[in-house]
Order: sequence, then structure tokens, then C-alpha cells
Amino acid sequence: PYRFPVRIWQKLFMTISLETKIRQAKSVVSYNFNGRVYLMDPDKNVVRILNDSASVIWKSAKRMKTIAEVSKIIQKQYNVSAEMAKKDTLEFVKKYISMGYLRTT
Repeated sequence: PYRFPVRIWQKLFMTISLETKIRQAKSVVSYNFNGRVYLMDPDKNVVRILNDSASVIWKSAKRMKTIAEVSKIIQKQYNVSAEMAKKDTLEFVKKYISMGYLRTT
């Protein structure tokens, strides 16, 4: 039988909430250079450069934190409202899950 790739499965059937734990996909290579995080996807031959807040989210995903925990870090570090931090964090996480860069646990 046909098997859906993980990212399609997650996109179709996974509900993302603030209690969802995230982690970096093993297939993506990341490195820091001059204060920026670069993501390299060898399967797609793509390099992405993350901004400061996206870099914080990415680094937090290495330690398998919940989206709520990550949004609190964003809130404190950038002095934004809790709602704005949650919204921005959820937006980034959903986008990067759909692209296959992040996974849920």
C-alpha cells in the first residue's frame, strides 16, 4: 500500500496546539554564522536564512519544547504580548512543519 510522507501525514491529520512538542527534522542541516541560523535541506538543494525570532524558535526545537514554552521565550526576549508571541510562534511552526523542517513529538 501507498504510504504518505511524514510531512503530508502531519499536515493532513495533526492538530497543532500550544502543548505540541516540536523538534528539528533530522534531514535538515543547520548552522550558525555571524549570528544567523542557516538551514540547509540537501534533498531540495535549498538554503534558508532565519531572522532573529525564527532562529530562537529553531534552536528551541532542538530541545523538544512545547510551542507554549517557545512562545514564552519569544515574549520575554522580544518584549511582545503573549498573544503576539503565540500567534507568531504557531505560524512559524506550522509553516516549517509543512515544509518538512520541523516535526512534532
